[in-house]
Amino acid sequence: MKPSALECRAIRKTTINEYSIVQLEIDLRHINYGQDSSQTYRVQARSHFTAEDIMDVFESMDGCEIDSISNNGYLYFVAQRKFFCDKRLFKIVFCIDHSTPSVAGIITFYRLK
Repeated sequence: MKPSALECRAIRKTTINEYSIVQLEIDLRHINYGQDSSQTYRVQARSHFTAEDIMDVFESMDGCEIDSISNNGYLYFVAQRKFFCDKRLFKIVFCIDHSTPSVAGIITFYRLK
């Protein structure tokens, strides 16, 4: 089920595996707050990323081959990469619906410790 407050943004064509992504659906609430063990959003923000930050991160992965898992019509991708000028290690989780393969849903993005 998609969250109700997704930011939909057009991006520069970005190829991940054989998929040409031209639009992102970004869950900024999940990215910036995360969820606790009871699957509710945390009260205190863990980050302050904007949709533009996430778009830049995703576009920087153009040409990457990333393993995926298929589940209920979606492909789920998890990648750990170094982003931004200080090259800290981050994890990004996104999905692609088989019925709309040019759209990626950004589930979460956070810095690894």
